[in-house]
Amino acid sequence: PEPGDETDPEPSVDPDPTPGTDPEPGDETEPDPEEPWINPVTDPNNEHVEVNLAINHEKKYGDWVESHLSIHVRAASDVEVFLPVSAEYYCAADDMMIVAKHDLDYQYEQTSKEVSMVIAGQTVTLTSTYELDGIRIKTQGINQAVIDYLKETYDDGITFEVRNYYSKETVKQVDEATGELWMETVPSIGRIQLREMLNKSTVSFTNDPKYYVNAFGYVEQYDPVTGEVIPDSKITINEWACTVTPEAGYTHVADQEKNPLYTGFMTIYSK
Repeated sequence: PEPGDETDPEPSVDPDPTPGTDPEPGDETEPDPEEPWINPVTDPNNEHVEVNLAINHEKKYGDWVESHLSIHVRAASDVEVFLPVSAEYYCAADDMMIVAKHDLDYQYEQTSKEVSMVIAGQTVTLTSTYELDGIRIKTQGINQAVIDYLKETYDDGITFEVRNYYSKETVKQVDEATGELWMETVPSIGRIQLREMLNKSTVSFTNDPKYYVNAFGYVEQYDPVTGEVIPDSKITINEWACTVTPEAGYTHVADQEKNPLYTGFMTIYSK
């Protein structure tokens, strides 16, 4: 190139920036660090016990009446539930199960005495006692070591499942068309009458958790042809779900469909 033809490279920075376009010191916005997800079940601020009690739905043929109690313990406390059904209506037999992890293949034990499981070196026991005025269901052996082990190992607490059964009676049935007689075994207590009794059930604790949750099952709508759940269909509360009220000392917080612990129908109490 001839002398003077050299072209200076373009400056990498505008030598005369427009005034006011530079960010002020400290204006740089750093992205917020991603908040770590905390499992609300294992969050120590949400230590709680959840109880669900319901009566089975009527069967068209061979009907029987049973109640299904689930006790989910996510706090270092033993739990006692009392079902106020007099002895003339219940059968002194049950199916019980202790669940440390829900995707394991546990089996109900047919017993009217007790079941147990060793967790973190501690024997945890579930018992049913049949009294004249009701059924008393108790856990024993839940301490902080048990809860810590379950939360660290399975990211959850411990669950107790109890199925109680109610008496039947044999009655005469008459075919209106033919007059034919036959004997049929039917429940000796109706579901509505049993629900009235079970709605007076109570729960107590050896070490009161921060929250108590009385959860209620829900019913989804199914396609009558495919048998599959209809997407976005209305979910309604199970009409045979029962109320289990905590003994004195707890304050009713709310009846909600959603709360910090779960999504579903429930009543929440705090201590």
